[in-house]
Amino acid sequence: MLNRLSNYGCKIVYGSSEKLHTSGHGYIEELKELIRIVKPLYFLPVHGELFSLYAHSQLALKECGVKGTINLRNGQILIIESVPDCMLSWNVINIKGEINIKSFFCGEYLIGSFENASIKEKTGVFKDGVLIISVDFSRKINASNVANINSTIRITSKGIWIDRGILYKILKKVLYNILKKINPNSSVITIEQIMKKSVEYTFFKLNYSLPNIIISLNEYRI
Repeated sequence: MLNRLSNYGCKIVYGSSEKLHTSGHGYIEELKELIRIVKPLYFLPVHGELFSLYAHSQLALKECGVKGTINLRNGQILIIESVPDCMLSWNVINIKGEINIKSFFCGEYLIGSFENASIKEKTGVFKDGVLIISVDFSRKINASNVANINSTIRITSKGIWIDRGILYKILKKVLYNILKKINPNSSVITIEQIMKKSVEYTFFKLNYSLPNIIISLNEYRI
């Protein structure tokens, strides 16, 4: 906007160095003027700290001729009941119940708690990216209780700097070494845990960040 105004030859003066400031909110006289223009029968202030809402209510009651006001905390449910053939009465506007909305999420197609909407996980994927590793392997244990491993490792990612594929090569080397050195009787879950910790350590050492890591380990019995 400032650039567009400057295009028209306007002189722009702003900033603390010019000792200029605006709060962006209405002052008391402006609030009173608005209430007197609208002339509401009942007044429900919104958007602000609770003590500010109460002060706004008192302003409407004492100086603007408003009959009644109601103040809501975050999460309180306001019920406005319809009464046929009757003017709106303060008795049919009530606070009924309260919900915890501190971690409530409302999207275009999704309404639910912060946990159910997986906001933290989505934020993590957006910020740090995601790394997906798929490992297919088989092991054959010989008479000396040594496992011969055949494996295929596939790695893909989103939102991660891979340095022309060098990152993938380093991670594959780490994973192949794990498969070579595993206890022949290790469970798939144990191997996945070892792989994840090793990948986290290696990735952080290279990139000084930690993405969301998904490892899928599939063993084919011989």
